[in-house]
Amino acid sequence: MSDREKLYQYRCEMINKYVGFPDNPIGYAKKHSCDQAEIGIAFYSGNDLGEYSPEKIARYFESEFEKNNIFAKVFIKNNENGNSSMGFYVNGESMLAKPITPSKAVAKIKAISADSLMLLYTKGKIKKWPNT
Repeated sequence: MSDREKLYQYRCEMINKYVGFPDNPIGYAKKHSCDQAEIGIAFYSGNDLGEYSPEKIARYFESEFEKNNIFAKVFIKNNENGNSSMGFYVNGESMLAKPITPSKAVAKIKAISADSLMLLYTKGKIKKWPNT
């Protein structure tokens, strides 16, 4: 196995050993995704949520991912002076090139679910493909 393959295979162990997980939603989401066969979601809730609370949006995403056969946990930090953004992590790795707004993330739930399941299955973190 090449050094690059080892880094990818042992990503979470290397992050934990050499870098650590920051004390913020991104760090919590990455760590959760390393510790569990689940999606960790970093959610910076801004002033653009309208009538919906950050907690309600978090529950919505957790529920929608569960409907797509994968569990997710959302970590929230209030960003009241800016806009909202979300990042999605599996096995310590970001599933998107950059954070996106919750409204854009809704359209990506199925794709993120499928990609996450495939990654977890190929890594051996889930042993059986879920029934759909």
